[in-house]
Amino acid sequence: MSKNRFFDSMEGDNISLQSKKDLLIVHFGNSYLKKKKKKKKKKKKKREGLRYACSNRMRELSRLLISVRKMMENENMALKDILHPKYFDNVISPVRNIAGIDAFKKSFKAPSLVMHLGTSCHSVVERKQWLEDVKNFRKLVECRWNIELASLANKDLQEKRGIKKFREETLNVANTSKELFFNNNDNGSTYKDLVQCVLSLVIVFNRRRIEMFNFDSLLTNTEKNTNEV
Repeated sequence: MSKNRFFDSMEGDNISLQSKKDLLIVHFGNSYLKKKKKKKKKKKKKREGLRYACSNRMRELSRLLISVRKMMENENMALKDILHPKYFDNVISPVRNIAGIDAFKKSFKAPSLVMHLGTSCHSVVERKQWLEDVKNFRKLVECRWNIELASLANKDLQEKRGIKKFREETLNVANTSKELFFNNNDNGSTYKDLVQCVLSLVIVFNRRRIEMFNFDSLLTNTEKNTNEV
């Protein structure tokens, strides 16, 4: 697929438009496609997935650029202009907003977006090493991105994966209790276990933290009760 056809396949909104107009984002997209194509066989589905991933990465950089422009009230800024050490904090703040940070819960709506943007910024500055300012910005990305954003985003990702696993295991315990009821093999603890499961699932639904639960105790009690029957 040619570059023009690839751009035509992108979503037709202002985010895509800005990514097509910014030379550094375009260069990033071209390099991303070339780099990934070397690692993958040229199967149709893989090519389509690669183009989709590249489009997303370019749009992420474009969203960042648009947010920085809005914050700095300068619509003429290009991506290369914000890759300067003095603008690092002006980059960090929009990333927090784009990723949907919840300062109270210390979590993100899209923690993976933080990781993607960190990788993309690092990749972009690698291609512009001859600029002293960009080299210094790269050092800031390497040193402070993890402190400012990535560590929290990674923690949030791990917690959400843990909550997903906890939910699956809690459903298993609830189903076990339900079967005990249906088979008339329940005892005094079966109802208690089922209520605890329901409460835990409600809390998970409300996106509370997994540390509030004591799943190990619940699982142990249920297994014990099952073995006693």
